Parts: sequence; C-alpha cells; structure tokens
Amino acid sequence: EGDKQLFGESLRGRAGEAGIEEGDEALDRIVARPDCARFLARRFLAFFAADAWPEAVEDDLAAHLAAHELSAREGLRRLFAS
Repeated sequence: EGDKQLFGESLRGRAGEAGIEEGDEALDRIVARPDCARFLARRFLAFFAADAWPEAVEDDLAAHLAAHELSAREGLRRLFAS
C-alpha cells in the first residue's frame, strides 16, 4: 500500500480496487521507456531465433515494435518473416 520508487520517480501506493490503477500506472511507465522496445526485441530473438544475432536485426525489430505500439503480434510477424 505504500509509495514506491519506479525508475527514480515516486509511484503513489494504493490499496484495494485503487491498487489496480497503481499497477496500470506502473505498466504505463514501463512501456513509455525508450529501451522497452529493445528489451522486447532481445527477448523475442533469444526465444524464437538464436543465441546471438547481428545488431542490425535487433535494431530493426526494436524499431518495428516501437512503431507498432509494442504489439507482440506485429513484432513476431516481423521476426518470422525475416
């Protein structure tokens, strides 16, 4: 129920039904970060593709994810079509 720190910023703690809003706010902060698309790209590549890949492949997939609002469907479509 207490306040938390997320990426160096305070997140007001809430209890009960309002706790859902707290979780939503935390998720909004996570996906708003510029490195979120790159993180997802790395996870998709590691799970579906290989142990290592060219940086250009990661860059392309991260840019594609960012352009499509981090849509897993669009990211995987791009990965499987490559």
